[in-house]
Amino acid sequence: MKSDLLFLGVCQGAVSRREGIQWDYFGVSKALVCPFFPQPLQGTMLLLAFPNSAFQAEASYRFSLRALEDPEHSASIDFSWTHLSKSQGEGAIKNTGPRLTREGFEAKVLEPHQAVDHQTSEREAAYSLFPVPSPPLLVRKPCTVEVCLEDEQHNRPIGSFYCAFAKPAPMSESERLALKSRPTAVRAIHVEVGCKKCGSRLSLETRLDPSDPRELASPQSILLATAPDTWSCACGHDYPLTYMKDGLHELFRRGPLADAGPMKFARLYERGAVSAILAEYTDLINSEPQEEEVQKFLETNSIMWHFLAPRRILPKPAILTRYRADFAILTERRTLFLVEIEKPHTKLTKKDGGVSAQLQAGLNQIRDWRVIIQDNRNAVLSELGFDQGDVDDIRYILVAGLAWRTHRDGMMKLRRDRPHDISIYTFDELASFLDSTRCQMERL
Repeated sequence: MKSDLLFLGVCQGAVSRREGIQWDYFGVSKALVCPFFPQPLQGTMLLLAFPNSAFQAEASYRFSLRALEDPEHSASIDFSWTHLSKSQGEGAIKNTGPRLTREGFEAKVLEPHQAVDHQTSEREAAYSLFPVPSPPLLVRKPCTVEVCLEDEQHNRPIGSFYCAFAKPAPMSESERLALKSRPTAVRAIHVEVGCKKCGSRLSLETRLDPSDPRELASPQSILLATAPDTWSCACGHDYPLTYMKDGLHELFRRGPLADAGPMKFARLYERGAVSAILAEYTDLINSEPQEEEVQKFLETNSIMWHFLAPRRILPKPAILTRYRADFAILTERRTLFLVEIEKPHTKLTKKDGGVSAQLQAGLNQIRDWRVIIQDNRNAVLSELGFDQGDVDDIRYILVAGLAWRTHRDGMMKLRRDRPHDISIYTFDELASFLDSTRCQMERL
């Protein structure tokens, strides 16, 4: 019966499995922690307990959400269970808002032995869990959200959850460079705040790179950083913008994003952008440039380091007061790479196949770093801005020369004879890594 339906909380996801477990739920809670507001609830799931009797015949439901501090602001979704014959499948769940279909449905039933004690009633053991997509409510500020079950005569609350604000960490320049290394990076986020009553609108934009010189997407837009802390619509309602100013940058850290409600995302690398970077880089390394030119290019186009999966990228980091690397790159696996760059036209091997003097100078530089770091590891990490727990391993990369200018036997010897913690890459190898990234992007 509909009156027996229970709301258990919100969850960030539900995974269907077929090896005996029909559903896994993760992030189940009566509190939804948000890094900014307004917060669209698309993607959040309402975890509901349906009485098993509901699956014996067709049943339709309408769920609604409303912010208790702003009761006029609400959203609803229609959800129905359709009972199918065995020849068609065991059943299907669907909703007429955002579409959700599940063929061969078999709910996870709370068996009596899973109860807290042996006095569990049959009613408590006769429920099946199922996640329902959240209605598209746009939560404007921290508040309690009430979940209601609607029908023609009633709008009955079945539970609630709290939307809390948790201010994310600020974004450093080293993290910003690392985010730019992602082929799916977001360049700008556009948000529109509006009032349904009077139709007033405010268009805001924030950018991954605050120094991005491009014009705003719309003449009516303003940069979020320059917006007031509170915006008032024509009919006098106030909308706080501080939550967005403090936390909207968290979206740049997340994976590929799809436009949702009032938010739209502009990609950093549109189609053809990586090909243009690759062509420019190829021209550069074939022109016998100075190290400073290459350093600047790799800093400006940090997507060249995508193959390392960077979390942070630091240009010209100091190694105490004695040395300075060209880059320090902390990866998602907590490996810190210190990078030394030589010239693209550096000769890598001698005629007899041995290491050239130019390449040996770069290797000697790295060996000097290693001695300093072995003796002063914690001090070096602290100077770079890392905690001890941020870094599990420290390794080294030497980028020099061009593979196509080096005899194959000489390249093979370099690969075999290198120290275990030093990787040697040529500049055209970096180009091949970026070309692989380009090909992967074109297949998406």
